[in-house]
Amino acid sequence: MKKISGLFFAVMLLTTFCFSCKQAVKVTKKTLNGPVFGSYYSIIYFSSSDMTPQIDSIFKAIDKSLSTYRNDSEIAIWNSGNDTINLSDNFIQIANLASKIHKESDGYFDPTVKTLVEGWGFGNGKPTNLLSDTEVTALMKSVGFDKLKIKERQILKENKEIQLDFNSIAPGFTSDVLANFFLSKNIKNFMIDIGGEIVAHGQNTESKSFWRVGIDNPTKPNERDVVQAISLENESLAVSGNYRKTKVDSLGNRIVHTVNPKTGYAQSSNLLSVTIVTDTCALADGYATSCMAMGVTKCKEFLTKNKKLKALMIYEDDNEFIIEKINNF
Repeated sequence: MKKISGLFFAVMLLTTFCFSCKQAVKVTKKTLNGPVFGSYYSIIYFSSSDMTPQIDSIFKAIDKSLSTYRNDSEIAIWNSGNDTINLSDNFIQIANLASKIHKESDGYFDPTVKTLVEGWGFGNGKPTNLLSDTEVTALMKSVGFDKLKIKERQILKENKEIQLDFNSIAPGFTSDVLANFFLSKNIKNFMIDIGGEIVAHGQNTESKSFWRVGIDNPTKPNERDVVQAISLENESLAVSGNYRKTKVDSLGNRIVHTVNPKTGYAQSSNLLSVTIVTDTCALADGYATSCMAMGVTKCKEFLTKNKKLKALMIYEDDNEFIIEKINNF
């Protein structure tokens, strides 16, 4: 009986020791930030582990797949005319998302506007251009996501001149990929911000509250002036605007980087910014871009029909600065 009691005591000690070891694993706040994809990233998460190497690997994989600024990326090879290459999971996933948004936005979201964007002087550091109507008509022949066919691991072109640029959805897509990675590692409290495209999950455990983000005043692009703050409860947010990436051509015309895929023109609009809050960041990113191409009236019509998209529109009307909330933003 004494031997059994001694053994039981030893097991209890070992169990207590192991429990203490588990208790010693401390969850702490981790903060990462830096440049990525020609923009920035800021990540806050609460974990006992450092996920920096895995995060860097995800950034590198997506950059290798979707970067239009490197000659060896998948998208660069595809854009060069080789549409028979087998594409990665990231590429096919983002293409399917783009197809969904393209259809639901009635074509106002279209990643095939790359040749037009560059024609107007945006992308890859090209100078500002003023395209003629004839030039716009010619470039429009290579525009149209419906001219592509997604077939298993390939995306086939109807016109060999078609080129893709997923920069209007890639930041949101990457935020989603990182969020899914965190959740797979049982990390439930985090906020991921890639170029203003944000996924927030759980809480900021330091403040014991949902994650708070601020929306910038588009009339003051060089200042940190917040016009609206919002709490995100396991939601994603994306902002699209024409108040930072603008150019002025030799004739003094203001050219914005959002090209209307239906007309081919990049023209100034009284719609200054659109913020979308919804389930996933890629969808928020794509729909926000779509809305900017639509303009104020069509944007309102689209949003009122899509109740799952909480939105904040900022626009000018008769020189009046208007902030309009839609769908219980």
